[in-house]
Amino acid sequence: MPAAPLETLRGARAFLAVIAAAAATALAAQVSVPVPGAPVPQSLQTLAVAAAGGILGARRGAWAMALYVALGAAGLPVFADGASGAARLWGPTGGYLVGFVAGAWTAGWWMRTRWARGLRAIASGMALAHLVILAVGWAGLVRFLGVGDAFLQGVGPFLWGAVVKSVGAALLVALAFRGVKGYLHSAIFQERPEVAMERVVHKASSHEQARRWDIEQNVSMTPEQRMRAARELRDRAFPPDAKDVRACHRSE
Repeated sequence: MPAAPLETLRGARAFLAVIAAAAATALAAQVSVPVPGAPVPQSLQTLAVAAAGGILGARRGAWAMALYVALGAAGLPVFADGASGAARLWGPTGGYLVGFVAGAWTAGWWMRTRWARGLRAIASGMALAHLVILAVGWAGLVRFLGVGDAFLQGVGPFLWGAVVKSVGAALLVALAFRGVKGYLHSAIFQERPEVAMERVVHKASSHEQARRWDIEQNVSMTPEQRMRAARELRDRAFPPDAKDVRACHRSE
């Protein structure tokens, strides 16, 4: 089962989700604060990047960021502070823009791993996505400033912001999980949906078996009465609208 909340979307809905993620990143880029001596400002861009990967999945999150970068390179004012143009890709900020694609993919990949259980674990994945973005940005900045200065100006000042934005991105992913039909509340905070389903089936199955034993031990009931009671028990344990649970029970 896909781990990202919107990874199951298909067709036009998936396309619209990618466009929405690119648009959200463009809006987040306009919320920025200049950092003295740094080639790029502190903005909400990376929060949107990590959240896009965590919600859409690795592949679609990366496509959304690639679309965002392409729109900015084509001349739309979607980069930080309304900047645009292909020259941004070859300048000091180019590494960060490329890092957005890698960071979104990293966030989506993390959500598919067995470690992405619990809000703190998801926040760790979002932090990893931020580190990927900073690492790629640093690599792109080295050719302009050198290794040491590139780190001091292009990575160090943004580490605290990465922590805060990682928590924010994790909260957005958690809210997306809670808003998607088919995901139980425990899927984010305690257990995966398939684990929760197994627990529900086991509990219902145990109750049914205990009640069936009581019916079979009742010698005053005729075979027809036992059959009717067993059928009523089955319908109470597995209502007609709980098709998925009943199918899981029959397969055991």
